[in-house]
Amino acid sequence: MSAEYTIQQYLLDRANIQDTVSKITLYYDTENASALADECYAPGEVTIDYTSMFGGKPLVVSNQEWAASAIGTMRPFDAKQHVLAGLVIEQLPQPAATATVPDHCEVITNVNGHIMRKAAATSESAAGGVGNMVHNGGRYEFELVRIKELEEAGENPWRVRRHKCILTWSDGNNRVMEPLKDAPIVTRE
Repeated sequence: MSAEYTIQQYLLDRANIQDTVSKITLYYDTENASALADECYAPGEVTIDYTSMFGGKPLVVSNQEWAASAIGTMRPFDAKQHVLAGLVIEQLPQPAATATVPDHCEVITNVNGHIMRKAAATSESAAGGVGNMVHNGGRYEFELVRIKELEEAGENPWRVRRHKCILTWSDGNNRVMEPLKDAPIVTRE
């Protein structure tokens, strides 16, 4: 885009980008596949990389396929809560007469996940965890793109084209995660 990048546009972009990223974890936890696909991920193919958690290779799938898979993966759990903190938006220029409206950016944020499955509490995991919960944390890295058609319709134009999870720690009973062994995001190569 070639228009001047104003203070108002910069502030609106920051708010819209934060909303898009924040909705991802909310929609994971509330199991809202349609909103996840429509409001968070770019139309068409997206790259999803959870290899630090599950191994394998990054996925290149449609936004609809990813949303259905992610929500299907969350359903076996009795409770889940993902929390984002420290959102850093990169590659947005400072407002200026010489700056142009950006068409993409990158976001890095801390993320923590708390997953509970009551059935896991019945025995100790091989890793020594006991109870019905597992907690983990790390970072998400996103690449977002501005979708011109959404902007022209007066909607939040920012959508995720690339989503990477970087796991840095995990604690609790790993048996909580057993339903994932057959989940599409885990077993795809």
